[in-house]
Amino acid sequence: MDKADERLAYEYLLELYRDMLIRRVKEDENSLISNGIATEMELKSQADSYFGRTCQSLQSLYSKYNGQWNALNQCELKNDQEMLIFLSQMRYNFVRFYDVEEFNIDFHLQNLKRYRVRTAEFATQRNIFIQKWRRLLYDMEFNFQMQHINRLCNEFCAEQARIYKKVRLKFAIGSGGKLSRLMYLLRDEKEEVIDEIFEYKRYAEKSSKVKEIVEKIGREQSVRKRNHAAKPGSKNGWTTRHATHSDIVGIVEGNNITSLLPIEYAFLSDKELQPIFMRKMREKKLQVFEYASKERARLDRTNQKGNEAEEPERKGPFIICVDTSASMMGYAEVMSKSIILAIAEMNDARQRPFHIINFSENISTITIRNLELDFKKLVHFLCISFHKGSDIAPAVEDAVKKMEEADFNTADLLILSDFRLDPMRDDTWARLKRQKQKGMRIFDIAFDPPESNDYLKCADEIFNL
Repeated sequence: MDKADERLAYEYLLELYRDMLIRRVKEDENSLISNGIATEMELKSQADSYFGRTCQSLQSLYSKYNGQWNALNQCELKNDQEMLIFLSQMRYNFVRFYDVEEFNIDFHLQNLKRYRVRTAEFATQRNIFIQKWRRLLYDMEFNFQMQHINRLCNEFCAEQARIYKKVRLKFAIGSGGKLSRLMYLLRDEKEEVIDEIFEYKRYAEKSSKVKEIVEKIGREQSVRKRNHAAKPGSKNGWTTRHATHSDIVGIVEGNNITSLLPIEYAFLSDKELQPIFMRKMREKKLQVFEYASKERARLDRTNQKGNEAEEPERKGPFIICVDTSASMMGYAEVMSKSIILAIAEMNDARQRPFHIINFSENISTITIRNLELDFKKLVHFLCISFHKGSDIAPAVEDAVKKMEEADFNTADLLILSDFRLDPMRDDTWARLKRQKQKGMRIFDIAFDPPESNDYLKCADEIFNL
């Protein structure tokens, strides 16, 4: 096999290995997806990581057959007479390397010697022999490669099983040994990290107060008042709607979803055809029914007050300010971390981002948008020790700044502290007040706080622990 063919064969082999690995992952670990323990993308990422670590081993497979490929290439380059001598000298190697029922060298030598060299008949038999040798060598090499690929896939599944078993044993007391989303995320962590995270998980599951807090702040708001500035030139208007769907007069192009022809729904239901559907909808090229009767209706704005309008509120994100000063060491630290872990699990299930601001003398922040990708950040926070003094003002400033981002502009603020803080500065209160006017809620989780504190006074709800 020449270098170009070898490179193409290797690239094909890599592609085949990757496809088989991903397919095997989907088959063996489909229950993880169906039970919400892992996503298909996460499992694919695992497979890709393993593939990157093991794909180089495929390159070494060619060494097993290099001698045979070299012998075949030499044979092709020789003239007829030299070829007969070469094959006679190689007879022992053929007998040792190939099954006689698949490739009988004595039969082929006798067949070649029946014809005179440099004749058309000899050339035909020579070509038959070379092609059979090449095909057999390709088959042997491919089968050997497939055995190796299957072995790699089996080793990957066995490796994952060992990892999951290790984490299951750690969590066996609290979960009955069943694999959970958190266990899956902890699969690559060190033993001591798993132990520490499990401790916080245990507190979160056993504490009725933690459950109450997480359920309370995690509830979905159905409606929130938002101020909307009127755009220049905006005014009440009219909309056109169909009076009835019983008077179809034809088919036209448009983007009215309620009037689609059935054929367009076929595009929408097929993942591969959905991009075509979306493009046609943007261009108003969908086939829709045309109706004879239409009616005009004034836009209903009776539910508006001034320039306030009610709009459905999505499940918003959280910004969490957690006091990591020395006064929070002990019970408050454990409970704070347990609450944050519980919120992280809740937000992961609802696909809601959250932002954590640790404040003591300075602040440090982490943003979690995808728990699987950002899990290392969360683990690092949960494993740090609380120490030093406390200054909440920079944390509030960072929180307000974060709320200016598109995916955090509906965020609520959660503060975990003993609230032994300096009085609230005027500029800090002004920032919080502006956000509260926009609909932000403040939840305070207080650990043995003083009787009077500015931050407690501005909270929408206080949980005492």
